[in-house]
Amino acid sequence: MKSTKKLALSSSFLGTMLVFLGWVSAFPTRTQAQVIGNNAVYSSGTSETGSSAWIDASVFTGTDVCAKVNAVFKSSANPYPAAGAVIDARGVNPGTTQTCSISPWSGVTTPPPSTILLPPGTIVINNGITLPNRTRLIGAGGGSLATSSGTTIIEAGSSFPGGSMFLMGNPTFCGTACTGISLENLWLNGTGQSINGVLNQYGQELSYVRRVTFYQLLGTALSLTNANAVNSGPYSELACSLGSYSASAASTTACVQIKGVSTRGLHSMTCTGNTGESGTIPNAGVFLDASNNSIEDVHVEGFGDGVRIGSNASAQSNVLFNISGGTNVTNVINITNSSGKSVSDLSLTAITNGAVGGSGGATNTITDSRTSTTLTDATVAMYVLGEEMTSGSSTMIGESRFTSSPNAATWGVGSGTPSGSTCKIGSLFSNTSGTTGKTWYVCTASGSSTTWTNIN
Repeated sequence: MKSTKKLALSSSFLGTMLVFLGWVSAFPTRTQAQVIGNNAVYSSGTSETGSSAWIDASVFTGTDVCAKVNAVFKSSANPYPAAGAVIDARGVNPGTTQTCSISPWSGVTTPPPSTILLPPGTIVINNGITLPNRTRLIGAGGGSLATSSGTTIIEAGSSFPGGSMFLMGNPTFCGTACTGISLENLWLNGTGQSINGVLNQYGQELSYVRRVTFYQLLGTALSLTNANAVNSGPYSELACSLGSYSASAASTTACVQIKGVSTRGLHSMTCTGNTGESGTIPNAGVFLDASNNSIEDVHVEGFGDGVRIGSNASAQSNVLFNISGGTNVTNVINITNSSGKSVSDLSLTAITNGAVGGSGGATNTITDSRTSTTLTDATVAMYVLGEEMTSGSSTMIGESRFTSSPNAATWGVGSGTPSGSTCKIGSLFSNTSGTTGKTWYVCTASGSSTTWTNIN
């Protein structure tokens, strides 16, 4: 009986091996497909051919990830497809620190489209890298401000010459209209140098930055400063921290600057500057000096202003939603009144001073220098600054404004007669159910108090 069982098992094993060997001999090109870097295959007649849609960079020449990606683009044995491909570099020295010897696009005159997957670990660059048209750079994860474990960290080397770590497009690669340039799931470490993180002056539609942590950058983490970057974004799920170099920050250090360009918005960001160390408190976490932008879900600490509007250029038709400030923030929102720079048609919603238990928050929720208004309310549900009001053709006498705060002159609407002595002098109220002569009221001074006075 035992001999019979052994014979049966031996026969079964032999049959399995024969099937396996037959399968390998029938498809010999799978191994070759991996060797030349194509880690996907497809059927071509009676054989199988490596697919160029997905290329494994680890089998190409070069000792670092940038050199191997460059070798993919320049390979003559396995020409890179003009239509583009996914370059999988996740297997190039993962979990280690490696220094880029060249740019991934060195010597590539007209870079084709690509999606590049980077390995976890630290990649040191000693020069800024310009991302060509239709290029996606994706790391293993942007991490958090608490830990960088298992993430892709791009680090500025000690000999970094200044400027920006990444530039989204340039006139050489794509003229003035680049599209489809993005960075995702990365940690950019400026190592305490006065440099910028990402500069976008040319990336337009489908160009964005998402899930990126900007760390120890003493310049501007994200700069959008050219009208040629129109319609880029949204820029979302970002974190910005000066880290251990917060005391070394300059007054001009910032998380984001948007100047002279309309984008698809800045959505979801934590911006942390100098929260308690000695040294300079930078002027603002976010500079908004452009029109037709939206900023939402942003928290700022350690900067004088959370969002400063209109200090460097006119800013019109912008929407800000759910903005909060914290430690060392004087104004969560600062609407400036710089000469020759107009700020109008601005909508602010859900602005808070970020105080926890009544302490630790920003000093002022909104400072509006155009109407000489400062609000210290813990929360302001709505503050809308309209357009200039003029006398004749040029003399400016005021600006239209509406707010939910009872501490600033505004225009209220209701179906009754206003009463009480806590209104703000100059506020207006429209009684939509009033009879003739009982429809319009203004808050006026009455001795040491205020009162609603019917004016029509």
